[in-house]
Amino acid sequence: MADTAPTLDHPPAPAAGARLRPAVPRPRPLPALGAGALVAVAVALLRTTGVLGGYPALVVAFLLVLAVPSSRLGSRRLLLAAGWAAGLLPALWWWDLPLGQLGRVGLLLAVLAGGLTASVLWRGPRAARERAALLLPTWRAVDLAVAAAAAFGAVACRGLLAVRDGAQALAAVQPAWDNSAHVDMVLMLRRAGAVIPSLAAPAGGGTWKFADYPEGHHAVVATVMELLGTATPGSAADEMVLYARAQGFVLAAAAVVLVAGLCALPTAPRRPAATVLAAAGVSAVYLVGPGASAYTSGFPNFVLGCAMAGAVLLLAVTVPRPLTPVPLAAIGGLLVGVAHSWVLLLALALPAAALVALPPRRAAWRAPRRDVVLSALVVVLTAGGGLVALLTLRRLAAADVLVIPGGIAVPGAGLMLAVCLAAVAAALLTGAGRTRRTPWTAVVPAAGLATAGAVGVLQLRSTGELSYYFWKLFLGVALVAVVALAVALLGRSPRRGGPRVPRWQSVAAVAVGCLALTQLHGLTGRSTGELHVTPDQVARADALLRAAETAAATGRPDVVYVRADDAIHPVNAQQWLLALTGTWTSATEAGATELLAAATPADVAAIALARGATVVVAPQDVAALGLEDAPADQVVTWG
Repeated sequence: MADTAPTLDHPPAPAAGARLRPAVPRPRPLPALGAGALVAVAVALLRTTGVLGGYPALVVAFLLVLAVPSSRLGSRRLLLAAGWAAGLLPALWWWDLPLGQLGRVGLLLAVLAGGLTASVLWRGPRAARERAALLLPTWRAVDLAVAAAAAFGAVACRGLLAVRDGAQALAAVQPAWDNSAHVDMVLMLRRAGAVIPSLAAPAGGGTWKFADYPEGHHAVVATVMELLGTATPGSAADEMVLYARAQGFVLAAAAVVLVAGLCALPTAPRRPAATVLAAAGVSAVYLVGPGASAYTSGFPNFVLGCAMAGAVLLLAVTVPRPLTPVPLAAIGGLLVGVAHSWVLLLALALPAAALVALPPRRAAWRAPRRDVVLSALVVVLTAGGGLVALLTLRRLAAADVLVIPGGIAVPGAGLMLAVCLAAVAAALLTGAGRTRRTPWTAVVPAAGLATAGAVGVLQLRSTGELSYYFWKLFLGVALVAVVALAVALLGRSPRRGGPRVPRWQSVAAVAVGCLALTQLHGLTGRSTGELHVTPDQVARADALLRAAETAAATGRPDVVYVRADDAIHPVNAQQWLLALTGTWTSATEAGATELLAAATPADVAAIALARGATVVVAPQDVAALGLEDAPADQVVTWG
């Protein structure tokens, strides 16, 4: 391991012949805790008064997280922090916490700022400067790849990050059918303050829609929305702006964390050119390649789960010993995040986590009693977080769910299989070197392929064809295999004594190589078209937002949105209405399904009126749908 400075990740080892009594000043807890409490209160006041919000709050949160002395290296600090957040943020939304305007984000920022202040002053003013120096991470030349990935992510996700109003934000995510479900779950978190499975039954009876769906990804997005806005949800239009920006940030951050993990590998400083090329390949796959396509196609939780599984692998191959609580907690958090984002990806994340115990050496398991106790606690908490996901899914029959049909656009099967097999081959050819676990990384894509094959066999026996979950899992294996391939290629130390390549040639080769890796996904000469919207799409989204506001104002339980054209499928339009108004239940979902029988927009209105529902339409569509003679109390519009 290259990162051996005394930190939380690597506790200091006593030097030979060192005196047992400490050479540092005695702890002064009362002044330190008092100062920390004052800083925490100040941060809480800034949040509750709205002074610390928006993108400045995002910057402050980043700096606070980066100041936690979990490792000497800044890139590894990012990776560890992402792991802790992956497990902590979903857990914070399992209950409705009475935090008021402070919110979860305000609480986290206050505790983090206060805790860092107390840690600096813990041994008095004399030691404060030395302890404050621990808050500053070390950056190396290879870590410029992290900054480049952040810039690349901002460009690739600019369509979501730069939305200006609710209609534009809704238009950016509306084309993907499944996005209505994700918006519903995120906005329900914002409205109710907890995940849907923990909520009481709706007033109208039945159950809330998605009560059997783990919401790890949605908790992360809701937290970022709160960070950019406030703890109190706003109008549907305002919430959609925050939602779009948060989704863009989460995708960009996922790619940055993976690149940070590559830069934190022990061989990265000695192989800067290879590290930059690996970072470019991983970033391109997630930001403009199949990862981005899946993200904008309505599977953001799936893509985040793939990134988390890749981060597990990056952490596992660099853990100094199995019983090291800090990185083990990060791995546990990532496992919880995977389980609550897309549980099938545990087929890759669990084998990746198991690498911390390989190769089996008795000496590696020797650790102080404190580390053993803390590591055991991490394992228990991780298992508890996974159990919560399983309890949420208990209502589903796996054999039935895995064979359902569905649409997903994936790259060619041959290309995905080639990437997976290349990751296996590269790992097997790496050899032990300094990173002894690298050859064992072949287990991760191999286990994923075996699981996908088992799902495929189940589908062929049940329906005679490969369908949604097979192709989605296969794509997930490929996305994680890209990270495994990068780890394997960087696992071997560079040979010494070979011919030196001039610096200008190395720079030129890296630049051309990065261009080639991004061009594989069509970046050059075009923008990320998946995130762009047309004026017609914005107009339709604006009408949907107005319909949602009108429907919410009626206070009626059964409201149906009808358009005079067929630009939006009536069922999808109704589901969006339910998501934006927070009324998506088993009963309203059944009402939306009835609209499948409609052949024309007029039929949609007729079906709704026949069951006594209220129809909300645009003012100009009343005559086009023939609703002039309909009961006045059943037809509403906006002015």
